[in-house]
Amino acid sequence: MSYHPEAVPQSPTAPRRGRKSSLVVLFVTAMALTVGLFGGVASAHTAMVGGAPEFDATVGGTVDFVNIAYSDPVSNATVAVSYNEELLPGVTTVNEGQIIRFQLDTPLELPGRYKVEINMVSYDSDATNQSYFFTYDPAAPQPQQLSEDNVGLVAAEVVDDGGPGAGLIGGLLLLTGLGAAGMVKLATRNRSQVSAG
Repeated sequence: MSYHPEAVPQSPTAPRRGRKSSLVVLFVTAMALTVGLFGGVASAHTAMVGGAPEFDATVGGTVDFVNIAYSDPVSNATVAVSYNEELLPGVTTVNEGQIIRFQLDTPLELPGRYKVEINMVSYDSDATNQSYFFTYDPAAPQPQQLSEDNVGLVAAEVVDDGGPGAGLIGGLLLLTGLGAAGMVKLATRNRSQVSAG
């Protein structure tokens, strides 16, 4: 008697493996949809939403302060302003709330790029270090101090947006789940064709 692979009966557990694969794909797809739809809420963290001087802006006139606005209240904030890696003397006058304020001892004089570094504790108790740059040109417009009214509007937009990348991550997970579903479907179809042939 000769051996014919197509004549060998299939194991009764073969269909179950297909069901298990389908359940895994269904679970991955459901997780991807959940993250895609609700990822913005889950990934919302305290974020810098504004500054005076603004991030990467060119400012002029009398600049003797730095304000940093956050999407949520922060605490224990310290601010440092540097020029060519040399710290400028000043003091953090408001170190909690949605707007952090730093007062320089003397107004800026030298044109060029300045770095602002902030250490703070976010509303969810995460210690965070952030930084940004601005350029000083005496002939440029003078920045205005931030107010609570301005920050509230900007912060609401940032929180509603869910933060950068939330939708992207959800979308990638969704595509991964759909791609896995397609691969399992293709593999199942190929197995059926091999069995039938």
